[in-house]
Amino acid sequence: MYDRVMREYYAHTLPATEPADGWELLSDHLSRVGDGWPDRHAGASSLASAFGAAEWGRLAGLWHDLGKYSDEFQDYLLASAGSKASRKAKRGTVDHATFGARLAIDKGPLGWILGYVIAGHHGGLPNYNELDVRKEKDLPATPDAPDEFLKLDVPLRPPISPAGTDTERSFQVAFFTRMLFSSLVDADFLATESFMSVARSDERRSVVPPSIAELRAALDDHLEQLSARAQPTAVNAARAEVLEACRRHADEKPGLFSLTVPTGGGKTFSSLRFALGHAERNGLRRVIYAIPFTSIIEQNASKFRASLGALGDHGVLEHHTNFDPPGDDTWSRLTSENWAAPLVATTNVQFFESLFANTPSRCRKLHNIAKSVIVLDEAQALPVDLLRPTLAAIQELVRNYGCSVVLCTATQPALERRDGFEIGLPKATEIAPDLTKLFEDLKRVRVEPIRSVDPGELTRELLAHERVLCIANTKREAGALFGALDPEGDAFYLTTNLCAAHRTERLDAIRKRLREGERCRVVSTSLIEAGVDVSFPVVYRAVAGLDSIAQAAGRCNRHGESAELGRVIVYDTGERPPTYIAGAVQDARTVLSRFEDPLLPEAIEAYFRERYWRHAGGWDTTPDGPVMPCFRMQGRKSAPFCFDFRDASDRYRVIRERQTPVVVPWGDEGARLTKTLASLTEPASTALRRRCQRYAVNIRTGRDGSLHDLRAMGVVRENDELAPGLFWFENLDCYDERLGLIPTRGVDPGRLIVST
Repeated sequence: MYDRVMREYYAHTLPATEPADGWELLSDHLSRVGDGWPDRHAGASSLASAFGAAEWGRLAGLWHDLGKYSDEFQDYLLASAGSKASRKAKRGTVDHATFGARLAIDKGPLGWILGYVIAGHHGGLPNYNELDVRKEKDLPATPDAPDEFLKLDVPLRPPISPAGTDTERSFQVAFFTRMLFSSLVDADFLATESFMSVARSDERRSVVPPSIAELRAALDDHLEQLSARAQPTAVNAARAEVLEACRRHADEKPGLFSLTVPTGGGKTFSSLRFALGHAERNGLRRVIYAIPFTSIIEQNASKFRASLGALGDHGVLEHHTNFDPPGDDTWSRLTSENWAAPLVATTNVQFFESLFANTPSRCRKLHNIAKSVIVLDEAQALPVDLLRPTLAAIQELVRNYGCSVVLCTATQPALERRDGFEIGLPKATEIAPDLTKLFEDLKRVRVEPIRSVDPGELTRELLAHERVLCIANTKREAGALFGALDPEGDAFYLTTNLCAAHRTERLDAIRKRLREGERCRVVSTSLIEAGVDVSFPVVYRAVAGLDSIAQAAGRCNRHGESAELGRVIVYDTGERPPTYIAGAVQDARTVLSRFEDPLLPEAIEAYFRERYWRHAGGWDTTPDGPVMPCFRMQGRKSAPFCFDFRDASDRYRVIRERQTPVVVPWGDEGARLTKTLASLTEPASTALRRRCQRYAVNIRTGRDGSLHDLRAMGVVRENDELAPGLFWFENLDCYDERLGLIPTRGVDPGRLIVST
């Protein structure tokens, strides 16, 4: 422990107590954040050691709260605790972060890295101009700050291998700063929790998750059982080849990999087997499985848990944004804060936006991404307008943070660097066996050329089939088609206007009809393309991007049930495609006109060349400005790193239009949940939030969005004291058994408003 100064200085209080009752000494807190607290939690030095930055982490921990060595802050603590020790104590806040940030900056150019980290450890990583202003701020005197801390110096340089261009190097330093920030804020939170909330801290440590090796062994047992039950079909033989290839490649050294397998080729479990085996072989700490669609993350996480048997409950963390915090037990809730789990199933939005976030809550987990296997499922879903920063982050994780990244997809995007595509990734190691043979072995459908039809003709064609799936581009188109197709109520409609529990029930009914050979006509939006295991002999798909058409084809003759090729009919009703897919539609038209079989690898590559390479001016474009210019370096030694972390976080949005889940009164359980939320007498439990997740529909958020309107109308309610962020529909007529959410049904027209 460090030498005690003359006066006792404290970091944290205990409610309604005096200092002598056990307040945490500031010297103890700094030590616990920098070096850790034996048998309780790791310090920033240990957390940052995963990427070779232990000394940087230790220094951030020792300096982050030095500003608390001031009379002003100590008086603030006395007032906050309601202590009788000082009648002169002042309420309010006292800036305690700027002192350590300024100390770091004064140590030299590299001190700016620590300056950003320390200055932002409560409010978030700042923009350059915000830190520059704080550098000149008048601060309370800290005459008793320990000399042994003040004399410490900044390490010589960040432990990263420098890239080529100035832009790349600047991005690297900013990325390192955010990873260091993650180590500090997580260590600070854990140290504070260990002192302030011993019971919660004990709960966090009460579960020891299974090891990577144990998970790999459990998965192997499950896969052997599946293999023993598998029918001797050509499709199952091809799936077995993919799995064996994943086992072989697991022994390779960390790096960038691709796994290109046609839809229905078993890539979910095969990629997981590669990831666990590869992590075990190379001493990597966890597997992170990022999925682009929230609608299937629960499905995949459930499959993972089931495949791991008894190890699944504490081996798999499911983390996305719906009703945060997720998880139906204390372990899930606490582990979601920093991803201290061996297998994390999350969304692309959660994963990539966190890599560019600036707030402590979003960044806490980042240091735990180092030395991981990251599987990017459906990698073709990477947003084109954020492609430059996204690919830069992927490359940086591989280059400097000991990660292996797997681009896992049925339609491998053309992301390799080459002339005219300088932002591309280095060549990835392909895991799958002979791609041409694999695609031929798994060929189960024929994609027919685009055909123009009017809505009436399309309806008549669908009615001519006993079992058929039609996928439209928008809810409006799908709803109109369903209305025309289903006058007698024996068709099915799938949309995100149905809550997850309702969709699950409807899909079960669809699968039962298909299994028993009964009539089954389904109209859906693109949500059914997101890994939903259904198989129709005929699939109609509104003209869309080639990747979407390929995903639709994966719902046709999926398991090779028919010896004849299934039919995938791409239709065009003349309806203008939504703006967000208009470019993809045009690119698909170009490729479909050139290739007889648009699902072959060469056709897919040609499509993504159109999708990615020709957008040279649009790889980093957002309504608020580009992301990469937020990270720049300048020649001045006094301020070498001009990083605008707050702006970058605001600009990097995978989904621009924010949505909020709102509980709907579907079925007995949905009705019970809405009534429970309306009559809460104590804070909503995690278990209740978890139950609500299955009975929620996402609503557009914003001051001028539908959620704002619906709340103003009294249709949607929130108990902001007992269940903040948990919304529900007060109007029980708003949910239709066939169509799902109809928010304003049953509302007095006089109450309708228009946003301004």
